[in-house]
Order: sequence, then C-alpha cells, then structure tokens
Amino acid sequence: MSAPIITLTDGTDTNLPVLTFGVVDAGSQTSGILIRIWNNFANANGVSQAQNPQITTKTFNGLDGGDSIANGNEVVQNQMIAVRCNSQGDTAYTNIGGANTAPIADAPNQNPHIIASSSFAECLVRANVPPASTPGNINFLIRVTYQYS
Repeated sequence: MSAPIITLTDGTDTNLPVLTFGVVDAGSQTSGILIRIWNNFANANGVSQAQNPQITTKTFNGLDGGDSIANGNEVVQNQMIAVRCNSQGDTAYTNIGGANTAPIADAPNQNPHIIASSSFAECLVRANVPPASTPGNINFLIRVTYQYS
C-alpha cells in the first residue's frame, strides 16, 4: 500500500491551496471555515489509511516558533487558530499551534483515529485573535500529520 495522499478542500470539494480568514480585528474571532481533509481525493488504488491524524499550525517556514511575526510566529505560539472536527463528533473547538495538535477522523468513536482511503475528516477552523496581537498580514501553515503502514 502507498502512503496516504492528503488534500484540503472546502465544503464543495474545491481544492483549497490557501485558507483565508480575511480581516480579523484584534480581540475578536471568526466564524468557522469548513474544510475537508481528504485522504486519496482522486480515489487511487492501494492508498493506505491515515492513522492517528492530527492537525496543527506551523510558521510559514514550518517552525513551532522563533520565526517572524509576518511568518506566523505569534499565531503559532499563541495558538490563535482553533479547530472542531465535525466528522468525529466534536462539539467544542481546540486551540492548535506548534506541538499543540488536535486529533481528526472521518467518523466518531474511532480508536485509533483514522481517515480511510477515499474519505475525509470535516472540520471547522477559526481564528481567535487576542486584543494585544500585532496588526498586519500574517502567513502560516496548517499541518496535518499521520502514520501509515
């Protein structure tokens, strides 16, 4: 079996190369943006399930911190992004950033969590910007990790 093939789409299954929150005022939070984290969106043969999938943020250079503010250091370190995985039955948001991750899955009550081949985890992602945050355009990464066999 080959490695999982992860693709992020919006709720209509349109490829999502950039997740845009728009202008977010300091001291406020956005509503949730629906994303789907697909394993094998193209439905290729022989793709493994993603085991123990997790979602977090990293700076634009892939770091947990120590990067510039414009490259997301403040977003990652202050865990300004939160996720709620609807497909696994979450009812609350979990703040993510760097080593602080949230499990995701394509169905509720899985142990371990998985995203099966040709399936997806459906999540809401929102920004929660503290009042003292630095203004300006911020770039950061959404990172999905998993194991497979």
